[in-house]
Amino acid sequence: LSPKWAAKDPDAPGKGGPAPAAMPALIDYVNWPKTGSGGFLSRYDALLSDATVESGNKDKAAPTGARMALARFLVGSELSFEAIGVLNDAARASPALLDNPEFRGLRGVARVMARRYKEAEADFSSPVLVEDPASALWRSYIAAQQAHWPEARAQFTKGAQAFAQFSPTWKARFARADAQAALAQGDLPSAEARIRLALADKTDVYEELATRLVQARVIEQQGHKDRALKMYAAIATVPRQALASPALLRATQIKLEMGKVTPLQA
Repeated sequence: LSPKWAAKDPDAPGKGGPAPAAMPALIDYVNWPKTGSGGFLSRYDALLSDATVESGNKDKAAPTGARMALARFLVGSELSFEAIGVLNDAARASPALLDNPEFRGLRGVARVMARRYKEAEADFSSPVLVEDPASALWRSYIAAQQAHWPEARAQFTKGAQAFAQFSPTWKARFARADAQAALAQGDLPSAEARIRLALADKTDVYEELATRLVQARVIEQQGHKDRALKMYAAIATVPRQALASPALLRATQIKLEMGKVTPLQA
């Protein structure tokens, strides 16, 4: 009755190395990035040393636990490119890893963090992750980045079981992506519900503002342009162009539609 991703016992992560999460595509932000009293470099050097010793065994059936432990540490620390490098190197040395659910999940997560969505999609499309709810949430997020709205919504539903096990930041991102998908399909009640879900946990201010930007679009589509305009105008003042620029653009478009500015001013 166990899903395919739970059928294989992982290699031991080595002495004190980060252990696997409950699902192949979960990130254990509590334990994976722990550095101990020695700080980041000391922890990194110790894990890298174990991984280097392990990789010296040229047998393709050699253990991979130390390299996977290093990859978990890097993913938990959001060092995505470094994690991709470690995992790619491990796969070249031990091709059997490509059939390992956690390997696919870890590399897929790292690739999403690096915004390599097509490559991440290849990992999360692996048959060994078909039944993993956490992977479904990543597939939903990837689909939303590519504007594949029906797929984004279908995968979000499949991943509901794993949603609560993610960090507040990723819960907000997953829910916001589903809100964008619902908005694109004209389902305003669902979009509004997902916005509430994205705002349910405390995140950093820029994460919240990204959600508020989508919320402003929902409010605008509901016919409350004056209220949406106030939100856009507020977000347009923040010192982050990825948020401020689309907010300023939409605020200007609404002002032009309402006759509050001339075309030349717009």
